[in-house]
Amino acid sequence: KKGEACKIRVWREGQEKDLTAVIGDYNEQPLVSRLRDENVLSAMQARELAKLEIRSLSTRERAAGLRGVLVVKVGKDSPFAAQIKSGDLLYSLDSQPLMEEEQAWQMLARAARGRPVLSLVRAGKRYRLRLPNML
Repeated sequence: KKGEACKIRVWREGQEKDLTAVIGDYNEQPLVSRLRDENVLSAMQARELAKLEIRSLSTRERAAGLRGVLVVKVGKDSPFAAQIKSGDLLYSLDSQPLMEEEQAWQMLARAARGRPVLSLVRAGKRYRLRLPNML
């Protein structure tokens, strides 16, 4: 019922958290609009907006000297579809090294309002690209 409190368990930033939610009316404001208003973007929201699938490198890949995160898939409607391709190795964002998947999402979230410079390797060549604003 509207106005009642309920307990929910969520997974946030690598751990379970218990929250209390109050049932209310659904806010139909689109996600991008809400994020602009709230002026905050979480790693999870960056993941949703970017429409990218990335992964941390395997032990074998790291042993071979690779550093960064690997792009597994780029959604057709990703704001980065023109810049990032499946198979790209993303190794820095605004000159800060990308080491693990979760850390990469946190950095993308912080850079969502700007136009960060992404460094990547594609087919053995290094590129520096200015990404579009996610919002």
